[in-house]
Amino acid sequence: MNTMLVEIFENYYHPSLDEFLEAMADHELNFLASSLYQILQDQDEITNALNRAMRICNNCGLPIREHFKAIYMADDAVQSVKIDWKLSKLAYLLSILNGNPENPIVGQIQIKLLKNLI
Repeated sequence: MNTMLVEIFENYYHPSLDEFLEAMADHELNFLASSLYQILQDQDEITNALNRAMRICNNCGLPIREHFKAIYMADDAVQSVKIDWKLSKLAYLLSILNGNPENPIVGQIQIKLLKNLI
């Protein structure tokens, strides 16, 4: 079905189709990277975990755009714009699993996951 939409899009371009395809791609991005602060310790750990998760997706042939989308949030308190990420469930979980192994919560999640698989 995705091929059909792309074929139609390529043959009959209309700006509304761009918006529709964008909305379809964003439909599965239900998590925010900023919510990882509940589990991961700081911005550096989140950034490293996101980078590792993106590399995993890329190496496995998964389209990054389907799992990660940069969004920008205004922070009026310091008058700046901050980047956040909308994530798919897969990207969110990969990010948690790729947190710093010295973080006890990350280690507990990794062990629990492995015990469920064994």
